[in-house]
Amino acid sequence: MPAPPSLHTPLPIARSAVEGVVWPAPAGGTQAVMLAALQQLEQSQYLAPDELEARQRLQLSLLLAHAAKLPFYRERLHAAGIDPAKPLGEEHWERLPILSREEVQAASEALCWRDVPRQHGEISISRTSGSTATGLVVHRTALALFFWNVFAVREAAWHGLNLSGKLAAIRMDWTRPAESTGLYFARHDNWGPPFAALYPTGPSAVLDVRHCTIAEQAEWLREEAPNHLVGFGVSLGALARHCLAYDISVPSISSVYSQGEVLSDEARAACREAWGVEVIDNYSTVEAGHLAFQCPEHPHLHVQSESARIEILDAQGRACRPGEVGRVIVTPLHNFAMPLLRYDVGDLAEVGEACGCGRTLPVIKRVLGRTRDMLKMPGGELRFPFYGSKAFADYPVIVHHQLAQTSADAIEVRLVAKRALSAEEEDRLRASLIQALGHPFRITFSYCAAIERSASGKYEEFRCEM
Repeated sequence: MPAPPSLHTPLPIARSAVEGVVWPAPAGGTQAVMLAALQQLEQSQYLAPDELEARQRLQLSLLLAHAAKLPFYRERLHAAGIDPAKPLGEEHWERLPILSREEVQAASEALCWRDVPRQHGEISISRTSGSTATGLVVHRTALALFFWNVFAVREAAWHGLNLSGKLAAIRMDWTRPAESTGLYFARHDNWGPPFAALYPTGPSAVLDVRHCTIAEQAEWLREEAPNHLVGFGVSLGALARHCLAYDISVPSISSVYSQGEVLSDEARAACREAWGVEVIDNYSTVEAGHLAFQCPEHPHLHVQSESARIEILDAQGRACRPGEVGRVIVTPLHNFAMPLLRYDVGDLAEVGEACGCGRTLPVIKRVLGRTRDMLKMPGGELRFPFYGSKAFADYPVIVHHQLAQTSADAIEVRLVAKRALSAEEEDRLRASLIQALGHPFRITFSYCAAIERSASGKYEEFRCEM
């Protein structure tokens, strides 16, 4: 087994659960369980591929047996000739039909199972957004959220993140009061979960990305002077370009993390020039958890095989080889509240060669997922085009959508729908979008058979076509 690579900055000593003992720190409760899981991940990332596959198959067998309790999956498994009581073979797995996002939407409660094992904890509900549908209602156990946190700490460990530094995040802040407008941010004494539960951390600050311009973000960033910056790829790129254009320096920044959408090469280059750092990217979804992290030594991504089974398949349903691009098919391994077996997340990805860093986790060279441009306000300011899932949540007839800004005050909403919305429905959706975008744009609707990917293979959720 190869030796683990050295970290730039080792994680700090864990918080101790025993008075009078600091190091080695005896951990307690959930903290101890999380640290134990992290220790297992330190070993599993270097397992021989056959052993990694065997362990993943063991977990898949348990998930499959649980999913078979649901009539939805019982029928699919029977039709595919799969007996969940027997050992799972690759030939059996490949007979299981791909699960589309539209099927998940239509099945809804039929995919959910509330009688999960007691140790999996309580079930929480959240909603996804995205251009390929109106959003999904996702049921997740406490155990699934536990693993989300474990893998977040793994990512920090991979990249030697100095937890004692100040963290600044520019993202949605769901604690923001509904009546507030303009710039909204909050400061905290630590980084919050999962990091502050395990280790001493520095302070943090969160700026809500909604209803604030890039210029306001840049001034906030300069005043906060963080060591670590987290944000959406398109917003980070625009922010970096603004800092370059107006000679705004933030020398304290030592790392930048992109999340939530595809990070373009242009955005990477702008961040490198503005802040002198290479952006660290990851690939995750609300419904499927952490899927792939950027390698500490290379720009490609390592699949998080202990969290999910990922297949990248061509048009004929065959596994892609290195250099080939195919559909991303995901099976989260630990969420028994809403099993998603061979779920098509709607993204494309290119398979990569085995990595020279020593980790045996499969490689994704690049992800071609959803992307967006920045919204240009009539005064010329740039904003992140947030309109959320709620704007479309009441319209299950909508299969796919794209917003296109065609002029300074006009936005065209392009819809693939089972039927055209009524005039009343269009009026309600128009009002929701205007409220979310923060300006009375002139919003029109058009209907089409399909919304094509861009030339680069990405779904463009929001396009600026001015």
